[in-house]
Amino acid sequence: MSTVAVAVEQAPFLVLDGDYRIVEVGPAAEATFGPLIGQVVFDCFADATGLYRPYYESARATGEVVEFAQYYDGYVMLIKAEPVEDGRLAVAWEILPPESVAHRRSAPSPRRTSSG
Repeated sequence: MSTVAVAVEQAPFLVLDGDYRIVEVGPAAEATFGPLIGQVVFDCFADATGLYRPYYESARATGEVVEFAQYYDGYVMLIKAEPVEDGRLAVAWEILPPESVAHRRSAPSPRRTSSG
């Protein structure tokens, strides 16, 4: 009997402090964007500020996970913003391939889910 190893790709993620400064970068995000630690996320992606900040603020204000779909830079992304310890916010995302988007009836609407 042979064993087959399957690599599971981890979703890219960032962890932001209370001032939206990047304090942790997942391997997939770092491979795409390079080193980001210490930078303010909205300085790195200035044109995304108005698209993402309201959801991040909602997650922080409510203490609940906020999931939403967003079109940015030619891609549709599913984003999850989750409050974690010390006022930090973990942000993970999945980029949907064009053929996947074309086959969906509609993108998920923003929703809050209870964390924990």
